[in-house]
Amino acid sequence: MKKYFSPLHLTSKIIIFTLIALPIFGTTTVNSAEKSYVYVDTKAKNKMDGSYNYPFTKIQDAINLAEKENKNVKIRKGNYRENIYLPEKVEVSGSNYREVVIRAKNSNKPVATMKNDSALKNVTLEKGEVGVYIGKDAGVLIKDCLIRNNDEDGIRAKKGASKKDKLVVVNTKIENNGWTGIFSEKRAVHLENNQVLKNDKDGIDLAEKSKGAVRNNRIKKNDGVGIKVAIDRSDLEIRKNTIRENRKDGIEVKTRGKLGWVKIDKNKLYKNGSYGIARVQKGKFSDKNWNKSLKIINNNTYTSNKRANVSPIFL
Repeated sequence: MKKYFSPLHLTSKIIIFTLIALPIFGTTTVNSAEKSYVYVDTKAKNKMDGSYNYPFTKIQDAINLAEKENKNVKIRKGNYRENIYLPEKVEVSGSNYREVVIRAKNSNKPVATMKNDSALKNVTLEKGEVGVYIGKDAGVLIKDCLIRNNDEDGIRAKKGASKKDKLVVVNTKIENNGWTGIFSEKRAVHLENNQVLKNDKDGIDLAEKSKGAVRNNRIKKNDGVGIKVAIDRSDLEIRKNTIRENRKDGIEVKTRGKLGWVKIDKNKLYKNGSYGIARVQKGKFSDKNWNKSLKIINNNTYTSNKRANVSPIFL
């Protein structure tokens, strides 16, 4: 029987694709278009109620009111000395990360701690124990931020229980932190269009049972590995990243003996201090299991990595 093209069939596919694609950027976050704001300004004086004309001087005061009144927080230009706590369903945004700098008042605590369905946008976070701490089972959005000069990790995310507990980091620069740029325990992740630079350990470290995508990031001059991932029960795509001049490997893929899926596609791996891609085995794992669990596509680009493009399997 001859098959005929159906516009309705095509339309239905487009609709289905759109519905599936929408959550990628963690619309786990508050819909700010439907909320009004509580305002913050370092120059505020006299009466302070968080309104546009009478903003608070402290970000946390604004957050506390926003939580009670189902609002978001807008921070005006200035330097703020605080450790802030974002409860569920509150978005905190600055005018521009160059203009809004939040420096930890207590350097032994995170600059920002985030709970489920919260968001941080357009701010700089610096000089804390970690830049951003994401609690257990919290889905969060970090967008258009600068996270720098923290004692330990730039971003540290505890484990998530479901797909909704997604760590989404977009258009953010994470640099010069004392440990890893982004460290995440098992959870859903989406990391895209970020710069992860000059951190004292690895650029990105994703634990076993991680699920999601690492795309279009620039990962450069970290003192450890550029991207470190665990195969074990993970489902990850590493695609279109530029990974260069890291002191150790560009990408390290390790396993403790459990099957998973890691796809490495269309990355540029330049001048890394060891291998472009290293394979590390710390449990029983056959060649067949490696072939099932790791797909290195031929269209990755390798230039001047110190040892070789792809390592043998290290036991």
